[in-house]
Amino acid sequence: MAHHIEDRWLWVGLGIFTVLAIRGVSHGLRQIRTLTEVHTPPPLPSPRLTEDAIKTSSLSTLATCTNVEIRKAATKILLDRFIAHPSAYRHLIRDANSKDDARRHAAYLAFNLLEEYGYVGHQYGVPPPVPRTPIAATFQTP
Repeated sequence: MAHHIEDRWLWVGLGIFTVLAIRGVSHGLRQIRTLTEVHTPPPLPSPRLTEDAIKTSSLSTLATCTNVEIRKAATKILLDRFIAHPSAYRHLIRDANSKDDARRHAAYLAFNLLEEYGYVGHQYGVPPPVPRTPIAATFQTP
């Protein structure tokens, strides 16, 4: 004997199946869209922030390295920090006008280094050294 199912139960079953199929397909399509989205990568850290993370003692060690490129890069970062420091130039002028020959010589070497790397000029606020005392005028750099 064959089972007889009323038509309304078939229609209810077909309706439930259709609702579940539509929900499943829409969920699958949303998941595919999410997986295939192109995400923008997070911005790379600024090189300036990376340079600021290096300790000055490490940079001074690298500035004495035998590799010329590393030495130049470390020296440039150190000079950038020197230029950015507001009172560093005043201290350098004070040392250039010092009565102590060693301190005065070190200040003139620093001025030569600034000039060699192109940091002496009004665009950086670092004019060339001008002796202010008769003692500083007697000292000549080689």
